[in-house]
Amino acid sequence: MKDDEARHALNAKELGAIDLPAPVQGLMKAFAKVMTTVAHRV
Repeated sequence: MKDDEARHALNAKELGAIDLPAPVQGLMKAFAKVMTTVAHRV
């Protein structure tokens, strides 16, 4: 799965994607943690 994500990221950058600003990356990481925690408890 990590290999697939790395390929996807590389492909996106080759097509002109840019990195998200640090605050957005932080929010995404926080929401991912919340979703993982909720899914674990459900």
